[in-house]
Amino acid sequence: MKVRTLHIIFIVSLFLGVCTNVWSQKSEANPLMDSLSYVYQKNVYSQPVLAKEAAQKWLEESEKQGLKIHTIRAHYALANLGNISGDYKSAVNETQKTIALLKELNMENGLAASYNILALGYKNLGNYPKAMESFLECLRYAEKMDDTQQEANAYQNIATLYVLQEEYKKATENLDRAAELYRALGDDDGVLVTLFNFASILKEQGIYDEA
Repeated sequence: MKVRTLHIIFIVSLFLGVCTNVWSQKSEANPLMDSLSYVYQKNVYSQPVLAKEAAQKWLEESEKQGLKIHTIRAHYALANLGNISGDYKSAVNETQKTIALLKELNMENGLAASYNILALGYKNLGNYPKAMESFLECLRYAEKMDDTQQEANAYQNIATLYVLQEEYKKATENLDRAAELYRALGDDDGVLVTLFNFASILKEQGIYDEA
């Protein structure tokens, strides 16, 4: 597995935690929804089939009960699973539903993370223009909401997109921005992933000693 694959998985996981925390603050209290959410989060990486079943039930029940915040979170969960399992079309479709519902409720919290998931889906489908458009929307909402963590993640992911297109100078510029923000946050994991990405760029350019 290449370094680039490893850091993408890390970032997706981080986005899920951030977005869930944001939405859970406004979620309607409901023991069944909370239980399904817990099953999903507990199994999302270790048992994705079980996690998907929980997320689908979560979506079904939240729609049946008219619980819009839980509906949003369930769509987001399915989108995240799509990226993890390789069902990138599902990731894009579910994230688009998430974004539409957030905008319908005039909720800007969660949009940055959602656009990142959408961008990852497009990137994995090879649609780089749509991926870049979505990453830039993520960055716009992160800056608007003063969400430094999401802003750093956006710069990190934009850099990986430039690497895939062999635009190493632009990739490095975005990694520099990400590293600066991670350091300001005291986020050692974020800094570490950034260093892996710098090394990946040097390796791609054949600068092995420095890498």
